[in-house]
Amino acid sequence: MDIAFSAEERGFEKEVRQFIAENLTPEMKRAQALTPSVFSDPDIGIAWQKSLHKKGWGAPGWPVEHGGPDWTAAQRWIFEAECGRAGAPNVNVMGVKMVGPVIIGFGSSEQKNYYLPRILSGEDYWCQGYSEPGSGSDLASLKTRAVRDGDDYIINGTKIWTTHAHHANRMFALVRTNDTPRQQDGISFILIDMKSPGITIRPILTIGGDHEVNQVFFDDVRVPVANRVGEEGKGWTYGEIPARIRARRRHRFRQVARCAENNFGSGELRCHRPRYRRSRYRSSHVRDRSRYRHAGNDRVAGAVRVADRAKSRGSVLVVKAACQRNPTGGDAARRGGDRQ
Repeated sequence: MDIAFSAEERGFEKEVRQFIAENLTPEMKRAQALTPSVFSDPDIGIAWQKSLHKKGWGAPGWPVEHGGPDWTAAQRWIFEAECGRAGAPNVNVMGVKMVGPVIIGFGSSEQKNYYLPRILSGEDYWCQGYSEPGSGSDLASLKTRAVRDGDDYIINGTKIWTTHAHHANRMFALVRTNDTPRQQDGISFILIDMKSPGITIRPILTIGGDHEVNQVFFDDVRVPVANRVGEEGKGWTYGEIPARIRARRRHRFRQVARCAENNFGSGELRCHRPRYRRSRYRSSHVRDRSRYRHAGNDRVAGAVRVADRAKSRGSVLVVKAACQRNPTGGDAARRGGDRQ
């Protein structure tokens, strides 16, 4: 079995490296390294998003018809690995990875035509309105209410731990539109303009003094009914979609392979998710995608390529390969895999 990157994939890898070299400035790289969160500060995150959008790479997981690049799993792996190695900002998380897929799956044609291009270009910066005081892990008990008044909803309530609400011009929120025996059935998914009258943002400073999260108050905020995504009362289902997408993607890669970073000689090819490392000087976990380079990218490439083929067949595979020890030294590969 040939598990190395193909010539086309190697060519794509070079293209990604060249793009990063031309667009990732030293200032942007340093700012990202100092960011204490998985959410890049807007001044660097939006600049990076604009560069990706200009290249046509603004939304790696989106369908082609909505601006996605139509990458294979191997290409997505290469892009993520190279961005991690270079220290590039994350792709716009709230817009591209969270609200975008919901709008694509359940939004009206008007919502898709208006919001998706603005997410891709970085024109809109989104925050998430889910958690409330007393409704964190038990999110279905949320109390922020949206009452129908003609062509509008009138929203009252509060959201808490809202990341980057002080930067965002848009919020996607779960609000209660009906009282139902099953709490989840009375929740709707609504898109809110953060400049609407009646919205107040109160900062919450972390123990490190960072201003990343906020409490947001809604006092008789009018939002057009046209800003509701999908059906009324289906918001709980829509809100789960981004998490389901990520879980399904992780599950597929786990089933197909796990790169035995500290056991190359066993003959079993397996591919881990990128792990997280914790620094004593940083307040959050940071995805360390570059660590895979210590484990031999060609072996990981094989797992990803098989995963891509398996996806089209819907099959569940566990790949066994006669993996010889890394010619540059299996022990070195093991040491790379043991790093935390």
